[in-house]
Amino acid sequence: MSKSPVVILREALQHALDELHRVNAAHACVRPDVTYAAMDALARTYLAPIEHASEIEQRIVGKLVTDLLDAGRELTIWNGGDEPEIKRSNIRDHIFHAMGASDRDEIVVYDGGRRAGWVLLVWGNDCSVISNYSTILEPFLAGANALADELEG
Repeated sequence: MSKSPVVILREALQHALDELHRVNAAHACVRPDVTYAAMDALARTYLAPIEHASEIEQRIVGKLVTDLLDAGRELTIWNGGDEPEIKRSNIRDHIFHAMGASDRDEIVVYDGGRRAGWVLLVWGNDCSVISNYSTILEPFLAGANALADELEG
């Protein structure tokens, strides 16, 4: 199976970052702005490890979940079953592992123990993976929505 351009770019960025760290550790000579630029570029191509999701969906949902968790929110993931896949978690890898098992997931967002809103994801829609959401969450979805627009256009 051939690698996509995003995967190749991520691998190249990771290699460059590893080399920058190695050289800096040996010689203390790498400019921090170069290192931070490589780290930022790598973060911008982040692929969330969501089984059965496309690379575009992994990038958009990865940005969404990261922004929600960075804002101190906890997430519950429902995929249509009687019980949630994961309840009120802030552990990124557990959240990603719970996603993508069905054709849609609902993320219930909690803020300080209170339910603060929800996001509906419909898998297979690539740039439109974020299908619907509580408008109160718009500030937290701004980055993911901007990324979706960028990838679409």
